[in-house]
Amino acid sequence: LFLPWRWSNDAHAIQINLALAAASFLLFRALDILKHPPANTLQKLPAGLGILIDDLIVGIYAAIILQTARILLGS
Repeated sequence: LFLPWRWSNDAHAIQINLALAAASFLLFRALDILKHPPANTLQKLPAGLGILIDDLIVGIYAAIILQTARILLGS
C-alpha cells in the first residue's frame, strides 16, 4: 500500500498507524459516496465491472489526497 506506516513498536507509532488507517477508510468511504467524475460515469459499466472500476478510481483519489496531506504536513 501507499500508506506511510511508522515501523516501530512504541505506543506513539501504533496510535499514528491506527489514526492513519481510520482516516484512510473514512476518506475512501466519503469519496465513494460522493462519486466524483469519472467514477460516477464508469460505475454504469455492465456486469459488475463498473462497481470495481469505480472503487479503484476512488481508491486512487484517496491515495493522492493522503499522500498530498502527508507531504504538506511533513510527516
